[in-house]
Amino acid sequence: MIYNLFRGSNWWKGYRCSISDDTVSLRAYFCMQLSKLPVKSLTV
Repeated sequence: MIYNLFRGSNWWKGYRCSISDDTVSLRAYFCMQLSKLPVKSLTV
């Protein structure tokens, strides 16, 4: 629910999120990182 609130915010498009929409729908709990800079790799 919080992820969807963030995603609907005006500022969301300015960031890159470490977790995909598909992953969010499959997990009850998760951590995410937001970055304004490109991310070269991420290990989950």
